[in-house]
Amino acid sequence: MKSADSGTLAVQALAACITMGITLRWIFAHSQWKKRIDKDRRQTDEKHQQVRGVVDDLKARIAVKVTEVDRGLKQYELVRRLAEAVSWEEMFPSLDKALKHFFKSDGWAIYLTDEKGSWASCSAAG
Repeated sequence: MKSADSGTLAVQALAACITMGITLRWIFAHSQWKKRIDKDRRQTDEKHQQVRGVVDDLKARIAVKVTEVDRGLKQYELVRRLAEAVSWEEMFPSLDKALKHFFKSDGWAIYLTDEKGSWASCSAAG
């Protein structure tokens, strides 16, 4: 019986070694996959941050362009209204509004010179 017991023991030891080998290989492979997944996740997070930075920069640039376009449209509207005016009375309200808006001021004055170079106030608002 001792030989059957030692044969059984040898088979069980061999099965245990094989099981241990498979388990260690799985643990090692799992560890490698976990490291790879963590590395990929970090790289993805870094790329996501880069993309977010680029998107934020583009949003800021677009906001600046929108402001520039809006200002350009307002300037065009002013020039159009001034060109359509046939008298100072028609021109004054548009000019007053535009100058106050574009220069962020409460008042303004226009001065002209005559043939002699003398200054004369043409109009003022304030």
